[in-house]
Amino acid sequence: MKSAYLGCAMSAVAAALCMAPTVQAQTQNPPFEDSAQTEDNGRVSLHDIIVTAQKARTSLQHTVGSIIAVDGDRAAKEGKTTLSQVLRDSAGVQLMGTGASGQGFFVSIRGVGFAPVFGQDSPVTVSLNGVFQQRAQSTRALFYDIARVEVVKGPDSTLNGRNALGGSVTIIANDPSHRLEASGTAEIGNYGLLAGQAMVNIPIGDKLALRGAISSEGRNGYLSNGGSDSHVTGMRLRGLWEPSSKFKIILTADHAVQNGLGQQQSSTGLIDLTQPIKFPTGYWTSNNPSSGYRRFINDNYYADITADLGFAQLFVQPTYNRSRYSLESNTFSLLTYQTRLSQALASSHPDPTGIAGALASTNGKEISRQDQKTLEVRLSSQPGARIKWLLGGYYLNNTEDTGVNQQGGTGYTTSARTTTLATTSVPATAVVDPGIAPPAFYSSYSPHREVRNLAGFGQITYPVTDRFRVTAGLRYTAERKLRNEQVGNLCVANSIQTSTCATSGNSSLNGTPINTTLFYLLDNGAAGTTTNNGLWSASNPTGNRVFFSVPAGQLNSNRLDYKISAQYDLSPTSNVYALVSTGFKSGGFINIPPPSSGLLNPGFTSTFDPETMTSYEIGTKNDLLNHRWRLNFSAFIYDYRNYQFSYAAQVFSPTANLGYTARTIDPDYTTTITANAARARTFGMELESTVILSPHDRFTLNISYLDAKFRTVNLAGGTAATVAFGQSLSGFALPRSPKFAISPGYSHVFDVGHAGTLVASMDGRFETESNLAIPSNAAALAAGWYRQPSFMKLNATLAFNPAKGNWGVTAYIRNIGNVGTLQSISLPTSYTNTVPVFGALNQTAIGFEAADPRTYGVTITAKF
Repeated sequence: MKSAYLGCAMSAVAAALCMAPTVQAQTQNPPFEDSAQTEDNGRVSLHDIIVTAQKARTSLQHTVGSIIAVDGDRAAKEGKTTLSQVLRDSAGVQLMGTGASGQGFFVSIRGVGFAPVFGQDSPVTVSLNGVFQQRAQSTRALFYDIARVEVVKGPDSTLNGRNALGGSVTIIANDPSHRLEASGTAEIGNYGLLAGQAMVNIPIGDKLALRGAISSEGRNGYLSNGGSDSHVTGMRLRGLWEPSSKFKIILTADHAVQNGLGQQQSSTGLIDLTQPIKFPTGYWTSNNPSSGYRRFINDNYYADITADLGFAQLFVQPTYNRSRYSLESNTFSLLTYQTRLSQALASSHPDPTGIAGALASTNGKEISRQDQKTLEVRLSSQPGARIKWLLGGYYLNNTEDTGVNQQGGTGYTTSARTTTLATTSVPATAVVDPGIAPPAFYSSYSPHREVRNLAGFGQITYPVTDRFRVTAGLRYTAERKLRNEQVGNLCVANSIQTSTCATSGNSSLNGTPINTTLFYLLDNGAAGTTTNNGLWSASNPTGNRVFFSVPAGQLNSNRLDYKISAQYDLSPTSNVYALVSTGFKSGGFINIPPPSSGLLNPGFTSTFDPETMTSYEIGTKNDLLNHRWRLNFSAFIYDYRNYQFSYAAQVFSPTANLGYTARTIDPDYTTTITANAARARTFGMELESTVILSPHDRFTLNISYLDAKFRTVNLAGGTAATVAFGQSLSGFALPRSPKFAISPGYSHVFDVGHAGTLVASMDGRFETESNLAIPSNAAALAAGWYRQPSFMKLNATLAFNPAKGNWGVTAYIRNIGNVGTLQSISLPTSYTNTVPVFGALNQTAIGFEAADPRTYGVTITAKF
């Protein structure tokens, strides 16, 4: 199958290149120059740009592999002030919101990528000036005074480690320089957008220089309840000391703050689970009140030390990164309110509205902190050396601590169930007993995670001939993950009073860090009775308090990754290449008790295995027609082992022995876990084309094709190709892998006499439907609730560049058609068509996060 795919792709490459040598013979430009798109007062042309994706300065068009490079100045002129805007048209690249984690994004490259949760790692590395950012949302407030953005598509593990399984994104800020300069940008737009950036570079003598930059953005929320707002501030100070031409130090400190409600999910409202999902006309309308206030602070401190040792170049980069995240939430579930109100009314409860409101609200506070230290040391060959080589070592120590305290109403009642437990998405089917107040639960937990990583790597490029080069690279990684011991501690009161829970139970365990809320696992009372089990105590072990333990854990990973490539120059400006590379993403912990606890169904464990991938890629890069047509093509196959993904499963056993006489685990309860699919594979192709039609006209076209599917899935609770609820995942498309993504763009330059030029541009993106999640049951699989339908979005800009003066004005409109699309979705876990959940229909609510609506604004840029 691999040979067939690659054979077809190679035929396409050969057809595309058959004319390359004759066309390119007209050009005299030597290879290994910079290659990027530049402008002369709006007029466009193709030239060269230097990139550092290979930890050395190389030409973009002569670097093996699929790499994107976007110039920072050009992006600013086009009004693109965020990473998602800069990369929105890139083939194979998607940036998604981070949902509840705040104002940020996560990156998916060629279908590889997801929003990491606590204890998991993103498979795409995001770094700022080479400093790895564990939480990619930190770069949201640091995207200013940017020299360029580089994206490596495909495994980049030999140079960037375990987090680069799917590729890497590097944001490169401008270095201090020995010239006096300043710049500024101001932006105003709809949704109350006010933003600005400023930079000043000051030389101090001929050896020192300082460069300072600041950025701020304030915007109202896209959602009707104020959610998905943006309030960010960033500051960066860089100092340069260059005592000689052979030694240089750049010291950097940057600080970023993000406040506000942050990105949030909207809701479909109540829907009939027996029907395909229909999203509302207004994707940005939310029936729920906003859910809490977020604050994210991120600081980076690092040094870039370079020295010419004569025989080699030395680079040393020590870094320290610190981030703090806090969330104060006050959420209200419309679904819970409506359903519990109907139950309370049916039971003739004296205060049905009050009880339903109390059950639907949840108050909580989350505090998370991360501290990271890294050190990278590299020795590399001198620029211009015939044989290019690099040797390096890397050390990382990352610790994360999270503390959560939560209080809220539950879906349960203190009365007993009056009906038999059914497989429903909401466990309780009994009505509220009119004589007993509903319960509240109080929980807290503070998990700790630590990652220690030590790696050595090297790469060498050998020119077999003047036209033919081979490259080989290796990286050996030794990694250790640690998790603290966690003791489960959950209190459920018979009335909503914090003090009741705070003083009850085993005092020696009060305040102990815990893992999760186990109350949802319990049947609250004996079926067919109105027995109230009361609070937990030593003499009443059947009360509403549960303790369990998640022991401390340690996971060790040792991995040898490699890269082998060959590249042949068909002409000075056309080449073909072949590349084989590997990557891995380490395993991790699942915060559930171990199998030895007796609480789990057979086959479930509290850890998941590392994910590995081997990539096979062929491609060609060409500057044709005397540098007027850039045409790059690649075809690739990804072969996964132990592909990591998350899904909802019936982890806990309803027959578990809890040590109580009147307690069982609710068989309806599911929890989201990370698991491994034994095999998955992706075949894909990408075409990137830029044509300079005239000095005034430019046309771009980026196309990506993905065929990404599960092959073998071995999960607990199912067969070799099923999950616990019975749906087959063999042949199921991997999440965030649209079959086709097409991004055309066109710009035209209008001369406005002696005043200057107007540049009118339009671009768009079309995507076929794709999966956003793994369906949690067979019904969800059949109905297709997890899918993002196909869509087309259009954007337009109009920029004025004066003939005199280094400034410009750009007006933009994005998502002209106000097309609603999904970034994430939460699915119901299970239900049955035969047993009604609420009344006559099986109903629930599905939460989703919508992408940006139509936005428009004006930016003004100036340089001095």
